[in-house]
Amino acid sequence: MARHQGLKDWFNQYQKNQVLETELAQNIDEVSDELVNQDEKISALRSQVSQLKQTNQSLTRDLASVHRLAQFRKSPYFSPQPDYPLLRYALYSLAVAVFSL
Repeated sequence: MARHQGLKDWFNQYQKNQVLETELAQNIDEVSDELVNQDEKISALRSQVSQLKQTNQSLTRDLASVHRLAQFRKSPYFSPQPDYPLLRYALYSLAVAVFSL
């Protein structure tokens, strides 16, 4: 009788262990899937951050270019009353050369 009761107890414990091992395997699979999904999300977010950094750098360069262009437009390239001393000297030299012939 004691042997029979011992076998019953062992079989009950064995069944409990089987259920626990099955639950453990399911939990491991769920956690593994969750970790893979989180890794994929992190990878996608990192690529988005990289793209946003590149966009930010591009916009910063564009803003600096526009700012420089605005500064150039404030001050004209040529003065309103141009002074061409070299042209004046060339014309004087030409006039002297023509009249001295």
